[in-house]
Order: sequence, then C-alpha cells, then structure tokens
Amino acid sequence: DRVTLFAVSDVTTSAMSVSPHHCSQLSMAYATHSLKHQFSTFIDDLYKSKGHTNHSLGFTMAFKAIEESMKNETANALIVYISRGLMSSITEAKTLMEVISQGQDSVIPNVIINTCVLIDDGKTILYEKHFMRVVAQQNFSKYNISNAKSEACMVVKGTMVSVNSSSNIGAVVRSVLSTPNLQPHSPLHPLKSKPTFLMPTWDVTNKGELVVSISKTVLDKEGNLLGIVGVDIALEDLAEDIIFYNDFRRSYAFFVTTRGKAMVHPLMKQPSNMMYEQPIALDITYFETCKAFARSKNIIFHNISGVMSLQKDRLTYSWQHVPRTPYIVVTVNTISRRKNPVWSTSTVPSSVMAPTVSFAYHRLDLSNTGQYHLCRNFRQLSSLDTGSLFLSGWCFQSPYKHLLSEENISQLNVQSYMAYLKDTTKLLANPGLRSGIRSELISLSAIIPYWKKVYIHSSLSKYIVRKYAVTSSGAVVMYPGGVVNHRLDVMHRNWYMRAIEYPKVTTVTPPYLDSAGAGYVVTLSVAVGQDPVMFVLAVDFTLGAMFNLMVESLPSCSSPLEAVPNNMKCFLMDDRGYLIAHPSLIDPLAKGAADEQHHITHRESLLANDLLNHKGLVKKLVCNDFTSNTVQRFYRFNMSLDHVVTNMISGEQCVRYQLTRLQGTNIFLGVVN
Repeated sequence: DRVTLFAVSDVTTSAMSVSPHHCSQLSMAYATHSLKHQFSTFIDDLYKSKGHTNHSLGFTMAFKAIEESMKNETANALIVYISRGLMSSITEAKTLMEVISQGQDSVIPNVIINTCVLIDDGKTILYEKHFMRVVAQQNFSKYNISNAKSEACMVVKGTMVSVNSSSNIGAVVRSVLSTPNLQPHSPLHPLKSKPTFLMPTWDVTNKGELVVSISKTVLDKEGNLLGIVGVDIALEDLAEDIIFYNDFRRSYAFFVTTRGKAMVHPLMKQPSNMMYEQPIALDITYFETCKAFARSKNIIFHNISGVMSLQKDRLTYSWQHVPRTPYIVVTVNTISRRKNPVWSTSTVPSSVMAPTVSFAYHRLDLSNTGQYHLCRNFRQLSSLDTGSLFLSGWCFQSPYKHLLSEENISQLNVQSYMAYLKDTTKLLANPGLRSGIRSELISLSAIIPYWKKVYIHSSLSKYIVRKYAVTSSGAVVMYPGGVVNHRLDVMHRNWYMRAIEYPKVTTVTPPYLDSAGAGYVVTLSVAVGQDPVMFVLAVDFTLGAMFNLMVESLPSCSSPLEAVPNNMKCFLMDDRGYLIAHPSLIDPLAKGAADEQHHITHRESLLANDLLNHKGLVKKLVCNDFTSNTVQRFYRFNMSLDHVVTNMISGEQCVRYQLTRLQGTNIFLGVVN
C-alpha cells in the first residue's frame, strides 16, 4: 500500500514535507516501517491551532495527492478523515461536498471516504455527526450537486464511526480502514488461495518475540469466504539454523525472500539483541555489497537451487528455495587460494578423555548441596572452588528449543549435560549438543587448575573480575565459576569479535557496565589459533585497574585523586579512538564520567584535531545503522604504527602530546602536557 498523511487546520501540512526522501509533499509512499515511524513522529509534534479547520483545503490536498500518485490506476483509493466535525458556518458542508465531487471527477480511481468523529462528552453535539456522515456517504444529491460517478452508481458509500474513549480503538481502526459494500470475492478484492507470509514484527502480547505471521483464507464449497486462519512463528524458531550458523568463520548464511528482502543476515542484529527495535525490510544488496552480486541476484531469485561463483570477488553462493514458501536459504563461501586448514578433534583417544571436564555447570544453584562452597562475587552467585561451564545456544542442535527450556532447567537436565560431557565410554545418549563440543572442552581441561593457582598467587587478582575461555562452538569456561544469563550470546560480544578480527593481537575493549555488578570493566581478549580460531581467552579488569597500571608504569602521569595533580596527563585508547583509561573516567566529579563510549574527540579535542593532520595515521570511515536509519561516522587508527607521533605543527596548539601504539595490542598510549 502507498499512503500519505495531512494535518488540517486553517492551513494544511503534509507529513511528506518533513522527509528528505520525498521531493513533493503531495507524493504517496509505500507504507514501510520507516515511513510509519516518520508518521508517528509527525503526529507527536503536532500542536493545536487557533484557526478554524478548513475541511475543503484538506480534501483538496488529498485528491491532488491521489491524482499525482495514482495516474492511470484503476484500484480503489481510501481517504480516512479524522476530525471533530466542527464547521465555521452552515454553508461549509455544501462547499466541502462540491470539492469532493470535483475531486472524484478529476481522478481515475474510485475514492472511498471513511470518517471518524472525535466526541468530547463535555461539549454539546449539534451537526457534527450528521456532517461527517454526509461526507462518508458522499451524498451529493442532498445539496443538488451533479457528479458523474454518482450518477453512474460508481460511488461507494463509506463508513462513519464516532469515538469518545480509547477503549475500543481496535474496532474503530478496523472500521475506518475497511472498504465497505465491496464483496470479498469481487475483482477489487480477489481472494488469495496461497498462504500469505508477512515480514517479522514484534509480538508484544506474549513473550516479546519477533514473529512471522502466516495466514490463509478458508472458503466454502461455493467459494465464499468463511474466515482466515493464521499462525505466528518466532523468527528464532523459523530461522534458527541460519541465525546460529557456524562454520568457523569460513562461510556464512543468510535468509532472504523471493522479492529480495533480507530476513536474517550476519550483518543484521539478531532478534534477541534488538531490544524491541522494529526491523526494517531492506533489500539484500544493502548487505551483499559486491557489484557482481547486484547484477546476478535474479539468478538466485528465479532458480529453485544452484551454485553461483563470483571469481573476481572470490565468493561462491549456494542456494535452495524453501518449498511452498517465499523464502530462500543462501550460504556464502570464500574461494581461498589455499586450502583452509581443517581443525578436527574427533581423533582424541578415549584414554585422554578420562580426567576431562573438571568444571561445574554454570547453574551452581542446582548443584548438589555441599559440593562447592558458594559465595557472592558482586551480584553473581559464584564459587572459588571450581570453574563453570556455560553452553550457549550455539552449542545445541536446536538453539531455540534450548533457550526456551533453559528458563525452566532442572537439576536432571544439568546432570545429563555433565554426564554426557564426562562420559569416556561413548554409551550415553547425546542430550542435544552439536558434535565436537565434548572434544573442544577436553582441550580446556587443564585451564581451570592453572587459573586457580594464578588467582591465589598473582598480585593482579584484586583487579580481576573473571576469566573466560570461549570455544569456536560457543561454549564458555569461566573462573571464578558463576551463574550466567541463559540468553548470553558470547559470539556477538564486542571483545570476542575484536579478538577474531585481530587474531595475532591482544585486543582491549573500552569500558562497559558489568551485568554482574562489578561496575565498569575493561576486557582483554586474545584469539588462540588462526584460520580457524580455536579459542578466545579473555579477562575482565576493573576500570580503575587499567588506570593504576598505566600510572605505575609512567609515574609522571597525574591522577585526579592526587592532592596536587601535575600537568602531565596520560591516556589509553583503542584503535577506534575510544578511551580505555583517562583521568576523567575515574574522576567522580567529571561530567559524563558514568557514561560509556568516551571518544578521544570529546575528551581531547585539540589533540584529535592535530592527529587528523598526520598522513596515514587515522582513517575516517562511514557505516549504515539500518535500525535507526542513520549514517554513522567513525575513526580507525593505523595498527601498524611503529613510531612516536607528536604535534604536527610545533607551537600551533596550546598542548604538547606524544602518541604511540603498544606493540602486540590494539592500544595506543598518549601523553599530553
């Protein structure tokens, strides 16, 4: 459907006039999610005018929009007019009907008008309902107005409804958006024999999931409509094999409709991470950006299955249409010039597996009484006696089923998981885990005793919140052992993705608020193995620890906690310019100290401006955030920097600085005088 929206008072304002995407305020656009959001914002910004409502002007604009946007179209058009129905004079009704008559004759489509009268129970009603009913029925004969379509019996009478409360809004909306007196099986409304599949929307009435609605008409033997049956399927259930597709980063998969609209793609937010943001139906070419794909995509849409290689881009697309649905499953493989190393753990002998998984399942509250000494690590139920194992949705053959059952997991489920992982006879049934999970965890069997030993003797233990080891299949081993939210998607955590991005570098992520109550933490992570990565090891430090370590290494740096701070200021930032350690981050009196994502351009603007003058040091890049419909800019610093950078123009700034990269990391150390 194409729609437009006008606000009418003594003047008329179009919702299209505030959009940069439409050239004319009389244009009609497809009813996309972004346009609906634009309409909602337009309505929220309206204010009450002191002038009388010019009904005729509003309908004039509406007919002009239909005339401009529906040229040579015979489909019906619908005008929904919401008003109190107040008239400045008795003669205004005839004037408006003349405008509607002229409008009907000037456009090709037959225009149906539904009206909605807003009733204020505290005020007397005189002619308002009668006036709005005449408009809806387009009763031209009442005012002796000649109209060609009316004389040919082509005018379809609309519906008038009145509203005095918000309790029956649903019924009112159905009434004003319906086209009355049209039979459902008429040529204007042909019945669809095939099921209708809608794009994902939020199901706010149940569990707050993204659902795909599927509906179908039900007819009797004579072909008359009996009703419509439908079902809502959670997107995570429908596309779980695509959402949780994991081929050790050698390939990826996406889910697309036959019209080219992306349903699931690695570059899109996962449904569990969207926080009720309405997904926008975007063409797949926004995510598959190579030009060759844009030219060849119709091959995928028009052929039931096949393989397509793009040699220049070194990509191979394999696809299969899902029978009796408008969906296509596509996998994309990178054409490598050398063979990908195959990492296999299936050959681990059973004798090695005997002393295997020595850690507990993360649900320590379900463990046997007295097995471990439990304590509180901030707000997290923990134990220093053991590490804990968390199995994310990626570890299971049916991730969606696991995430649902994990909400009500029992001690019996925990015992079945651990019994299978510790089994050396291979006689126990698999409780739904993907193959290879047990072998991966065997490789981590010795890490918990080592972490316990280091925790006791290391001077840094007071700064460490927790340590992780994450397998390529999504299993997490953690010390101290602790309970984890069952919906944690570790594969999409920032520190995990940065470690995968830089496999030979120790990456540090900017401070973020810890969910277990440890305050702001900084995560150090490193990938083990390359092509593919086998594990990611990580450790959470407190924010103050990073600053203290920096000051201990550079005693000349000042601290806001000193009685008399000096003029030397030191900071750490990552390769995108986000601060990891800075005096303002630990100063409780600093403005915005409790916020996340502090950038060098905000805290050290003079230094940042000078850094942009250094050729090859920093790149300014752009990316699209399709959820917010914005273009965002960000910086990326040169990770190959091997020297000290100082003021580009001596004496030009009122500060002196030096900047260098800490080798083997994504951290840049800066000193400002």
